[in-house]
Amino acid sequence: MDTIKRDVVIVGAGASGLMAYNLLTSQRVSCALIEITDKMARKIYATGNGRCNITNKKITKNDYFPVENRTFADNIFKIFSTNNTVEAFHNLGVECLSQGDLFYPINKRAEDVAYALTHNVLDNDIYYNSYVTNISGEDILEITTNNNIFNAKYLIAATGLNASEFAVDNLFVKDLSKQYYLQFNKPTPALAPMQISDSDTEIIKNARNVCKSILYVDDNPVVSDVGEVQFIENGLSGITMFNLSTFASRALSENRKVHVDIDFLFFIKDEDIEQYAIRRYNFFKDQKAKILLNSIVDKRITRWIFTKYGLDEEKFVKDYNIEIIVRMFKNLKKYTYDILAVKDFKKAQSSVGGIDPLEFNNTTLSLNKKNNIYVVGEAIDITGRCGGFNLQFAWSSAFVATLDILKRLNIIND
Repeated sequence: MDTIKRDVVIVGAGASGLMAYNLLTSQRVSCALIEITDKMARKIYATGNGRCNITNKKITKNDYFPVENRTFADNIFKIFSTNNTVEAFHNLGVECLSQGDLFYPINKRAEDVAYALTHNVLDNDIYYNSYVTNISGEDILEITTNNNIFNAKYLIAATGLNASEFAVDNLFVKDLSKQYYLQFNKPTPALAPMQISDSDTEIIKNARNVCKSILYVDDNPVVSDVGEVQFIENGLSGITMFNLSTFASRALSENRKVHVDIDFLFFIKDEDIEQYAIRRYNFFKDQKAKILLNSIVDKRITRWIFTKYGLDEEKFVKDYNIEIIVRMFKNLKKYTYDILAVKDFKKAQSSVGGIDPLEFNNTTLSLNKKNNIYVVGEAIDITGRCGGFNLQFAWSSAFVATLDILKRLNIIND
């Protein structure tokens, strides 16, 4: 095999790898992209159901997991922020529009983001269906793949782990960890639906409701979130459950007990719930019973709850004893579900796990044990909430690594 010489070899043509490529080549740094599949930006096309929420206005360290790695993430965002991301995409030809706290490409098309990241990639810089089989060398790295041999001053590991239906079994990060004796935290699915033991959800399948959800590990509250919950067959889904699943995933992998409490009446304090129920009873007593939960819960959930209490939604409120109505409202404050599992990687948007941040220089993302190798994006054990948080870490980490490489190549000054 012929040896291909580049300043930088980037392994992985996803979000962080492509951002690194564009930042480096804009400064005339020669790069090669090694991609295990036959397509660049595969996950980007599907991100946000094809709309690609590229970042969030309110990026803070508290939006990331594991908790012990939040300061590390915060250091990265101080170097490259949300505003930097919007500017970077402007420079790539993508104008962004904010909707609430979320930033999208102006026409909400993920393909616009993918095109911006890929259209500058030269044909002789991208090597498809390739995977790394060996890394050797000191100042000049020799990177061997199944198809080629590369010589480079620097290597950026930008491969994802196993999340999403588009992911492939990429062992590069795990192999890299073995070779350089890095702490590699076993990946588990994150931002995914959760499986529960309660079969009642089959009755209310596809119902959606805004609730407050609290996740418990070994009966201790760990995290809470207010937002939409979707009830699926033998499971819980929706953005709120996706965010909670990140915490549940690691706890379950450690064989710990996990459950979630769902509060349908989160806008009412516990001590006020009885009076709230009585007021609704008295106000609506001459109307059909289904009005009691109107606007509070999905109609399918209303029918399910009424069935549990032997109520007929077509009867009048005054036909029922007020004590039953109060008891129903009190129970709506807390529905408990034991979590059996987080759905597998094909249903997950991200992963918990990867190379531990302790293995990096936290201002450059080079390995402490091999400082001409950098790791960015999902390969690092940092996972954010839904809403552009993981893509922001991809963009930020790519910038931090490329900034250091540009300094070491004497292209920019400190």
